[in-house]
Amino acid sequence: MTNYLNPFLPWVGGKRSVADHIIPHIPSGLNTYYEPFLGGGALFFRVKERFHNHALSDINLRLTTSYNAVKKAPEAVIAKLKEHGEKDSKNYYFQLQAACDQNDPVETAAKFIYLVSKAFYGLYR
Repeated sequence: MTNYLNPFLPWVGGKRSVADHIIPHIPSGLNTYYEPFLGGGALFFRVKERFHNHALSDINLRLTTSYNAVKKAPEAVIAKLKEHGEKDSKNYYFQLQAACDQNDPVETAAKFIYLVSKAFYGLYR
């Protein structure tokens, strides 16, 4: 049984499978965890309890927007994801993929999470 959270997104190139090899090389006594390549967050979720502060980043704006929306408004993101689930179909997936992003972080997060979770091995483009 694990005492840590698992990533809420599948992520190609994620560190989930190598986390057990990386963790022993993280120096002890550090206050802040810096993650420049967040992705699915597998390593972060495994080590976050060891650090007082966390600095998470990624070049993917939809990804960072999704993390912030899940942190600030998880119920709203879940409700929107349920709406996507009710409309789930191949055509809906491609319509949503082609749609322009909204300025609403909850909308962006739900769309991104839905598309990534439905994509082949999480390879959303």
